[in-house]
Amino acid sequence: NTLINACSLCCQCEVVCPNGLDLGEAIQSARKVMVESQKMPPSAFEFALDDMKQANSDKSFFWRHQPGTQSSRYLFFPGCQLGASAPDTVKKTYDYLCQQLEGGVAFMQGCCGIMAEWAGHSKLFEKTKNKIKQVWTGLGSPIVITACPTCRKTLEDIFGDRLTDVWTLLLEKGLPAISKPLPLTIHDACGARYMEETRETIRKILHQLGCQVHEPYYTQDKSPCCGYGGLVQFSNAGMAMAMTKFCIDDIDETRLTYCMGCRDRFSRAGARSVHLLELLFDNDRDDRKAPGYSLRQDNREELRRSMLSELWDEKEEAKQKLKLTYDEDLARLLDQRLILEDDIRQVIENAVSTGCYIEEKKTGLRVAHKQIGKVTYWVYFSPQGDGWLVKRAYSHRMEIRE
Repeated sequence: NTLINACSLCCQCEVVCPNGLDLGEAIQSARKVMVESQKMPPSAFEFALDDMKQANSDKSFFWRHQPGTQSSRYLFFPGCQLGASAPDTVKKTYDYLCQQLEGGVAFMQGCCGIMAEWAGHSKLFEKTKNKIKQVWTGLGSPIVITACPTCRKTLEDIFGDRLTDVWTLLLEKGLPAISKPLPLTIHDACGARYMEETRETIRKILHQLGCQVHEPYYTQDKSPCCGYGGLVQFSNAGMAMAMTKFCIDDIDETRLTYCMGCRDRFSRAGARSVHLLELLFDNDRDDRKAPGYSLRQDNREELRRSMLSELWDEKEEAKQKLKLTYDEDLARLLDQRLILEDDIRQVIENAVSTGCYIEEKKTGLRVAHKQIGKVTYWVYFSPQGDGWLVKRAYSHRMEIRE
């Protein structure tokens, strides 16, 4: 399990091996066999799969023709990571595409399904792609514009020559001016390992922007994975961090990426990092910290609500949630332990409604637990104003029989 779940499936080994050995192909097959034979431990990829399901749920997933139109020549599909990490950048990119392209630009937010593929869940992967294809067909089979190389790679077998990327169109239609050219070290996404044209397009864009671009030792098709690929950050966090540090060590300049997974991995590790769309539309933002898992899901939901309201005049009230307060140390622990704010809310709501909790005499904190799926969550909390102060939270993969 350690070997099988520590591979980023990035295909770097195939490129650097003199004989073209792709160990990832064998690893991917092994994961599928383990899932089909129920030998894959749920702890490896369950959190990532749940996050993908959230991205494709009614809370986040949506599509529309461009406002004021009934047909679309294009469909902008930014993927699940860009909207989770930089929702304002998604809005600005879509607005720019609508201004520059004729024939109507539809919009769809969702996940391409790669999480399921990486996790070895073939049926869920195919189901996800079929969902996207049905929406695409309903929109009139427009040309799909991706903003993520992994999305483009994943969806090639569905859309074929009806697929392009945002970089190609930006280069063709003209680039917005940026506030200041930056000295940048480029990091090629492993999803673009076999997309030479995409990699060169990125460099042409940076050249036109006047940026001073440095190439690391391992670059282009030999670029290493940032630690996001293959869901290693969930199944083997230590290995993923080693991958990230390998990418950013000895780099003084801001890391320029065109994959939001890379951008956020570098930011979490303390490096200055910026996504190319942020550089173009959001005043570079190389000091922006990567959002935690809870905020990422909130961002997807809010992006859906705000775009429907602002562009299509479809109002939808946000669901009122319990107000939680906790310090930065606990915030880091929650991300490390893959505990979402919604998990904590469910524990507190259950404790309050049932009265099932204990109270520590020494601290005055209430202690409660609740099983959600296969995981039991424990929370230490107390009332604070109109919300709750959370002091501790942890989880176990266990069932408590009462």
